[in-house]
Amino acid sequence: MKDVYEYQEEISYKANFNNWLSMNTRERINAKEKPLDLVVAKRMFNETYGGKRITDSFMDKFRWRKKDG
Repeated sequence: MKDVYEYQEEISYKANFNNWLSMNTRERINAKEKPLDLVVAKRMFNETYGGKRITDSFMDKFRWRKKDG
């Protein structure tokens, strides 16, 4: 059974990307495949989890406003 990446809401979009990329790279190396180019990896991750980036940005702004007012 293959591992499936699960997006972690409690960490940032960037941290999730780094975790996903690490997992993807390990899988590719183990399968004797070439790791993804960074641009391709970012595009693939964004296609799957891009909506989370918007949520992260909104929540960051909301938390900032909530702290100040």
